[in-house]
This record gives sequence, C-alpha cells and structure tokens, in this order.
Amino acid sequence: MTKTAEKKHMILENLRGRQDGKTTGPVGLSFPFFQQVITTQSNDNHLTNSDIDVMIFLHKICNTNGNIREVSFHQIVEAARRYFEKNISASQWYTSMKKFIRLGLVHKREDDIYPVPSYQLCYFQDDHGQMNRYVRLSPFVFTKDFSNMTLAARKLYLLIAMQQGDSDFIFRSIHGEKGLLAFLRKNQSCHLQYVIEELEPYLAVKSLKKERGAYRKVYLGLKQEHRILDAEAEGEWIREPLEPPRRYPRKARFIEQVLQECGIGELCTRIHTMVQMLKHLGYRVIRQVIKTIRRFYDKHGTFPADLAYFIKKEIRITRQKEIIDIADNAGLMAYITWRNTEKDEETRHFEFANTFSYFNKSQLKRIFKEAAGQIGKLLPKLHQTKEAYYKCTAAADIFGIDHYRAIAYYKQIDAAWYVSMEEEMIRKIPMIGEEKAYHWFEEHMVEQIRYHNEMFPYEWKVEDFILDHSSIV
Repeated sequence: MTKTAEKKHMILENLRGRQDGKTTGPVGLSFPFFQQVITTQSNDNHLTNSDIDVMIFLHKICNTNGNIREVSFHQIVEAARRYFEKNISASQWYTSMKKFIRLGLVHKREDDIYPVPSYQLCYFQDDHGQMNRYVRLSPFVFTKDFSNMTLAARKLYLLIAMQQGDSDFIFRSIHGEKGLLAFLRKNQSCHLQYVIEELEPYLAVKSLKKERGAYRKVYLGLKQEHRILDAEAEGEWIREPLEPPRRYPRKARFIEQVLQECGIGELCTRIHTMVQMLKHLGYRVIRQVIKTIRRFYDKHGTFPADLAYFIKKEIRITRQKEIIDIADNAGLMAYITWRNTEKDEETRHFEFANTFSYFNKSQLKRIFKEAAGQIGKLLPKLHQTKEAYYKCTAAADIFGIDHYRAIAYYKQIDAAWYVSMEEEMIRKIPMIGEEKAYHWFEEHMVEQIRYHNEMFPYEWKVEDFILDHSSIV
C-alpha cells in the first residue's frame, strides 16, 4: 500500500482495530444506488439509520461486479460488527435488507443449486455491464461519531460526499422540490441550520446566503480528511469482498488440484460454488466434470456463464451414464426401453436414472442384480424383431392372423411361443377345420394377452417393478 493510500486507512475502535490491529479502508458507494435509496422515501417507506449502514456495508463487501456470493445474512451481520464501531441491531438490519430486496435495490438468489444465498447490488452496473459512477467515502462512515449523528445530518454528510468530487464545495437551493429542506424532510430554514451546526466539525465550507430577507442558497464542503480523491483508493482498498466460510476442505483441495492439472486454475476463485455442487460426489465424477468444463473452455474460449447450472447438468449426465451402465451390466437395458422408439430412449434413460439417483453404486449393483433374476422369469425375451413372428408361412393367408402378429410383436410376447401356437393351429386344421382351429388359436392368444396386460400394463415401467419387488430398497 502506498503512503497516499495509507492516509485513507484508519485504525478504528472496531473489532478489526481492537482485536486484529487492522485498518479500515474507504468505501466505493454507487451514485445511482445512493440516489435510489434516497428517492424511494415516502410515508410508507421512510429512510432509517440502518438503511444507511446496510447501504454502505453492502458496497464494502461486494466484489467489483456488485456481487456478494454465497453468504448468509447472519454472516453479513457478523462481518459488519467487525467494521462498525457502534453495535448494530440484527433485526433492524434484517428489516433494511428486506426493504432493499422488495424495492429492487438488491437481488437475492437462493434455490436448490444455491442453498446459501447470493446477493447482487442493482444500479451497480449499467445495461452494458460497465460499472456506474461511484464515490469513495472515508472510513469515517464506520465510526461512532457518524453513527451517533441524527438521521438528517448523516444524509447531508453523504450528499456532500457524493456530490463534492474535487470541488471545494457543493451549491444547493434550500427550498423547492429538489431543495435541501425537501431532501432532509424539514420544514424551516432554522432546521437546516441545526443540521449544518451538527456537521460543523467536519465542514470546511458552510455558508447560507440570503435573498430578499430569507435564506435561499447554501454552500457546503467537507474537510480534506473526509475526502478521498486519489486513485490509490481503488479496487481492493475500497472493496473487501466477504468470503463464504470454507467447507469440506479435503474436497476443496482436491478440486483445486484438478483445476490446476487441467490448466483452469483461475476457477479456484469459484471454489465455494464448486464445492457446494460437488461435495457429495466421488473423486472420479469430480474429475470428469472438471474435464468437461475444460473442454467447454477450449471450444468457446470462455467458461460457462452460469457455472453452477452447467455443473448440475454435467453431474446429471455423468450420474445418468453411471446408473445406465450398471443396469446394462445387470442385463436390464432391454427392459428400460422395450416399448420406446430410438427417439424416446434418451427420455427413458433419464427417467430410469432419476428414479435411482439416490442410491450409491454398491446399492445399485445389488438392487439391479436381484431385479434381473425376478423380471427374467416374467419377461424372458425383449427387443425381438418383427420377422421373428412371421416364421410360420403356412399361416400367412389365414384371415386375422396379421392382427395377432402385430399385437404379439408390440407386446413382445415370446416369439418362439407365438410361432409354436401358429404351427399348432395349422396342424389342427385337417382334423377340425380352419374356423375351429383359428378359434382355438384365438382363445389362447386372448388369454395370453390378458395375462400379459395384467403383468405389464401400458404404463408399466421397469423402475416401478424393481422398487415394488426389491428386498433391498
């Protein structure tokens, strides 16, 4: 840190200073965000001291994109207690945070992928992703002196700091819709004087001008020690992103190691997201997912825009392949897709794998091995070709035979059994005639179809059969 930057850091009477001996640096406050907080005041939505504190602190702990990643509200409050000299109220901060989310000042993201919430500060960037104008505030905003000011004095201090820039003072009208009285929600000029007197220790310029016997204009400027003008107070000195607590350290170390091996070590900055997504998976699957990310990078020259959703998709694909492979090795593959066209096979694979995604590899092997023996007795052959049902050429010209051949093929009734029934019918024709022989054949087929429909109704799926008959599940 340069000497210029050091001057902008202060050892405060906060936990950082008292316990750790750490300095507290400036804050980069987004000007559009500040304007939104101020202009959204109404009778139902009045500004509070905790609103100001939350606004300041969120800008201190966000990254340069305005993100606060994967931290709970409790962690934010605990971190704030290390910065502010005056103790803060968690309940009041919670109210302010809810208000900011409700007003669209902060976007909260929390779902099944991100069980720990992340926050995005709105009005932090423009529509093109460029950072909006921001103003560097002195660490004074974390002190008891600032916290103990009246709400009006705090608002006026921030307004001066946000608008003064490299000028010696700001100039504002007192009256009117955009005047200071309206800004401070005061009625009389004397009320403004009281606020300025409260700020007097911090002001280098303080002048009220009269016109036609009444105060109309005011000139105000902060002292030099309350202004951060130098470019040294950039980046890391004005933002100290709040890092989520490190979880699953062994998994984290392995993930970081594989990222480095794959030449994408820059993703170590997203280690918390990756640990959250991969924490329950084996090392082989983790390595496969990271290799897929590397292939994506090689193809597109960038990483997936939403890394967590990309990982979730890859986990599903990898896990699905693992489950289907185990089922195939057990001899169940034909039963998974026996009623589906090739076009529908991918959907059936997903449905089947999703049903068993909660079982580990060892359990799946035992479950599928048991199921293969049970279902093999009921449905011994599948994926029999259509030609297998047309082998009895002597029956080809019998009226109605094509109807039963089509049913037998669709239901995958044992082709050898079906052909033997046609051959038996042909043998009976010389003895009892074609009509009675066909009637005999038809009775046996109707009974077989009825039995088959009871055992394997149209909506039958092998995963339901396995779950219903397994002694392991």
